[in-house]
Amino acid sequence: MRPLPLRLFTTSLVTSAVLAALAACGGGGDDAPAAPPAPVPTTPAPEATPVGLTLEKIGGFSTGQFGVSAAEIPAFDAASKRLFVVNAQLGAVDVLDLSNPANPVKINVLDATAVLAGAEINSVAVFNGIVAVAIQAPVKTDNGRMALYRASDLALLGSVAVGALPDMVTFTPDGNTVLVANEAEPSDDYQIDPEGSVSVIDVRNPAAPVERKATFTAKIG
Repeated sequence: MRPLPLRLFTTSLVTSAVLAALAACGGGGDDAPAAPPAPVPTTPAPEATPVGLTLEKIGGFSTGQFGVSAAEIPAFDAASKRLFVVNAQLGAVDVLDLSNPANPVKINVLDATAVLAGAEINSVAVFNGIVAVAIQAPVKTDNGRMALYRASDLALLGSVAVGALPDMVTFTPDGNTVLVANEAEPSDDYQIDPEGSVSVIDVRNPAAPVERKATFTAKIG
């Protein structure tokens, strides 16, 4: 075999060096930088758990009745220092003076007969001096009402119709809306079975609350 001319030999060496360099860089002439490694997710430190919670009784109030739901749902108004407690036995709300927490004193009873004759109060909530109550109609399958009272003097501010058997009432955190769960139990003979719903009530004007109803018709079929 005849030896390659010097010029061809030199060209061959340069070509081999270039190819070797390209191979080291990934080949194909792509000189884009390599992608950085994916970040490793960090696990957040666990939130500290309180060591414990201690409750100490400082006072109490007895209705004098036991096992008859005479004290069910409490709601406290900080401005008037009054505690409102549903008394299902009476179908009303006991109003307690809590200015001395060690010695709560019953000072009044809030009933809903001025709103709906023969009605019973099932639930109570308080926000910024306003008391909201859920009122069940005398016939439980009929629509009930939600009423608003001033905590300081129990003056009736306004009311609005809701669904059948309103069983729970609460304010939204901003106090602009009251939510009422309408349980809607059937009649004892199951001949009347009203639909359950949630009343969404705008109470920015307590004298004229505006109710909208969220129903479950689409889910019932």
